[in-house]
Amino acid sequence: MDKTNRMPVFEQVFYSKLVHMIAPFEKKRKLTVVFFLITVTLLAAGLIALAINLDFSEKSAEDAIYLYSFVILLVVLGFVWYLKKISSDTKRKILPIIFKPYNIFYTPDESKENIQEIIECSHIFPSFDDINTDDCFKGNIDGNDFTLQEAKITYTSGSGKNRRTVTVFQGLVFSAGFCKDFSSTTVIKSDKGILNCLESNILKNVKLEDVVFEKHFETYSEDQVEARFLLTTAFMERFLNLKLSHKSSVQAVFLDNKVNIFLSYAGDVFELPYFSTILKPQIYKSIIKKVLELTEIINSLKINEKIGL
Repeated sequence: MDKTNRMPVFEQVFYSKLVHMIAPFEKKRKLTVVFFLITVTLLAAGLIALAINLDFSEKSAEDAIYLYSFVILLVVLGFVWYLKKISSDTKRKILPIIFKPYNIFYTPDESKENIQEIIECSHIFPSFDDINTDDCFKGNIDGNDFTLQEAKITYTSGSGKNRRTVTVFQGLVFSAGFCKDFSSTTVIKSDKGILNCLESNILKNVKLEDVVFEKHFETYSEDQVEARFLLTTAFMERFLNLKLSHKSSVQAVFLDNKVNIFLSYAGDVFELPYFSTILKPQIYKSIIKKVLELTEIINSLKINEKIGL
């Protein structure tokens, strides 16, 4: 049966088996939201009362407002952290079950070492000092193992008041075996015009024949000949179509006979709602649909096919 045709069956399974499994998490989410709203309302009322009664001609009044506001911020962050934990616990319980019919495995504790190795070997992000990973899915399509892992990569600079953390990448990393054997590292980066800066003693800029592809991407490789062997005209056209359909940044690293595709997204891709019910089947169907669409990268780029690439 086609994977997409299993969706109608999902609703039957959801209402017969999954609802009672999700219900305890939903009860916990509801109680947390109620306590959150009550607490924030009371704290906000207290802040207003404090502001009305303080004498702002004294410096201590300002300090009191700042301190009270800081307490409110900590309370809000605490509640958000707990709601995120409920979401995470729900996914750990439910996602392995709903993806089982598709032979896809949900592995949220997957190590970040693989992504770190890809970045360090390719220098696709020259500056980074932290990687946070979240949801991860693993499976096999026509004998080709794939991994789809959510990641946020950041870089912190400066110190004290000048300290700032920049997100250099947030989204999904899709990794799968490539149909051609190769030994060098090749990188496809979004073209940033005069800001392109990946070229080093090891990776050199590769000029390709496809003018349209060159407008969107910059290619770097340890081996110019092998880069052109990998990036045929047909593959470049398919990769460009992937970028245009994704409507956001798409970059790739060819390393150790694998292609690793970095797809940018804003925010957590598979997060469950915090302030609305998590008992709707549509929430989980949309997660299934998103994962299945992304695994289609193998077919859309034809990375399993050795002929006619």
